[in-house]
Amino acid sequence: MVFNIENTAYADGDVWDLLKITPSVMVLNDKLSIKGSTDVGVLINGKKVNIPYNDIVNLLSGTSAANVQSIEVITNPPAKYSAEDNMLINIVMKKKYSGRL
Repeated sequence: MVFNIENTAYADGDVWDLLKITPSVMVLNDKLSIKGSTDVGVLINGKKVNIPYNDIVNLLSGTSAANVQSIEVITNPPAKYSAEDNMLINIVMKKKYSGRL
């Protein structure tokens, strides 16, 4: 499922706020879950974010939602991704974004 952000009112705030309103995604006590599963991996532009979970929260909280094109919720990840994550969230940044992500 793809949640398009670009050119919408959802572009206000930060990326963590976007995840809170993304369909199928639940955020409770700063923990992500999809369809009840908390084994959720985070990708940015299709690349796995391999930092501690608290750092992911801080990174996404400090990044403007205006830089996001869409958020993809992947409930059945292909084999190329780690088997430890049952679900994935891929944050697709705008092409012209050259920030720290």
